Amino acid sequence: MHDGAAKTWIGCSLAMGLVLMSLCGCGSSGRPNPLQGNFLDVQVSSIVFKNKTLIEKDQNYDQALSNLEQAVKQYPQSAALWYWLGIARFHKAMYDQAIVAFDQAFARKLYSTYHLSAYQFLGWSHFRQRQYPKAIQAHSMALKLDPRCVTSLDGRAWSYAECNMEDAALKDFETGLEIDPRHESLLRGKAWILHRRKEHAQAVDLFTQALAVIPSQMSVSLADAYEGRAAAHYDQGHFEDARNDLTAAIDQAPVENRACLVPLVVGKALCSIGLGDRQTASQLLDGVQNCKDVVGQYGYLLGLAAYAMGDREKAWSLMGGRGMLGFDGSDYDREGVKGVSVQSVTAGGPAAQAGLSAGDVIVKLNGQSVVATREFVPLVRKMEPGTEAKLTVLRAGSEKEIPVQVASAEPVLENDRFLLPLVTSGALKPAGTSSIIVMDAPQPGPELNVAGAGTLPAYLMSPSPSLQLDSVVVAPKTVAAGETFDVIVNFIVKDPDAGQKEVTITMNYAVSQDGRVIRQFEPKSFPVPNNEYSTITRNPRAAKAKGEYKMDVELEYRNQKATGSVDFTIE
Repeated sequence: MHDGAAKTWIGCSLAMGLVLMSLCGCGSSGRPNPLQGNFLDVQVSSIVFKNKTLIEKDQNYDQALSNLEQAVKQYPQSAALWYWLGIARFHKAMYDQAIVAFDQAFARKLYSTYHLSAYQFLGWSHFRQRQYPKAIQAHSMALKLDPRCVTSLDGRAWSYAECNMEDAALKDFETGLEIDPRHESLLRGKAWILHRRKEHAQAVDLFTQALAVIPSQMSVSLADAYEGRAAAHYDQGHFEDARNDLTAAIDQAPVENRACLVPLVVGKALCSIGLGDRQTASQLLDGVQNCKDVVGQYGYLLGLAAYAMGDREKAWSLMGGRGMLGFDGSDYDREGVKGVSVQSVTAGGPAAQAGLSAGDVIVKLNGQSVVATREFVPLVRKMEPGTEAKLTVLRAGSEKEIPVQVASAEPVLENDRFLLPLVTSGALKPAGTSSIIVMDAPQPGPELNVAGAGTLPAYLMSPSPSLQLDSVVVAPKTVAAGETFDVIVNFIVKDPDAGQKEVTITMNYAVSQDGRVIRQFEPKSFPVPNNEYSTITRNPRAAKAKGEYKMDVELEYRNQKATGSVDFTIE
């Protein structure tokens, strides 16, 4: 080869190398180069170009993964190889290892042109690993580079939603939809947020829009959209529509044994109960019993179904007990601290009475460390109502021990989101009702200002006898002015001296507004069974005057008193 030809060949090779380096994300033009020597750059660029084609064009992720795993061993300082290895690992659902690869790429001065896509893949990898704060951080970095990046708006929104940051999630979903109104994931995400906020009709519309644009091969997205629309229908009491959508969701699910899609099958069973078709409900529930470890994974959900079918003992057995503290929590994992973060506290419940508040982080239960809700909840359920749970919480950077009296979940179980539509529709009668006393609506005269709903358990227990008022509930949740509705008081009387005989309790109640009593009712006495849960149901008529009110209830038995109250609105 002549010298001129050699120089031409080298020049072309170097030029091609620079082009390939740009394609693969290597540094150039004043940036630190991860490899020493242009020939090494050309070799790495050739590897990257080949595997880029395997990933993006051929979708041969197995071959690309194998090639790139070998390549990073040979050229461990190449940012480009780590970047494409991260993408290959992502496509193989190796999300934890994809995170490692992208971190390695950034550490080796990945070419800035590829930062946007790297942050997107990194964000979704963290999301798949349920590392939602880190996913938010990665997607936020991408959005700093491109505020109109729909992929990261979508990813950050879903991550916000998983962190219960609904306002932030909704903002990102809506921003993304302004850019791409037919983006199926954004439509589904916004629909789920609206469903959480009980804007069910709008949620149904958005899920329907999503179903219209989801390609037929995207079975997971289709299943999610059908499930979401079913949930929105179900919460409105549209049980037939909900059951049809759950059937479609089950058909779309990419699994061999669809009978083991327990949440969807149990959902169909609950819809069947709502439709009065208990035979179908029983068959559906029997079908999931043969699934592997079904009770271990879905004991609470199956317990709710058993409860709706009327088998209370089986329900509590499946749920692992009836203990309850009265707050909603989520996993907490920040700065080396793991525990259960208190999201909200039920007004008047045991946790509220003990002084627990939103923002507290529970790190121990009775001296035992708890690192997640999946550990904490079963421990509470196993505790007997009336016993004391000692919670160690982090508040304002300091540990504090808060004793909380464990309550029974039974009287408030109907307010669970899976059972409430059945209670509201009348398909499921109030629980713990060995005695149900119904009073007719009062004749025209002074009107009772009551509407709305609430569940405010309060426990004032004594060794003997004891009176426990578990909840005051109004159904349906919203009552039109001037219409009748049910006011339900759940309680239990325990008197060892009375044996199995009936006992007589006295009920006092009043309606107030802004601390001022609007109407005081005469005390009423009712015979109820001893040592069994009982319910008194009143059927008053709401006033025509709209506004915010409170009903205060006091039960009395042999100098023992128990109280509860409900905030409500007449619309």
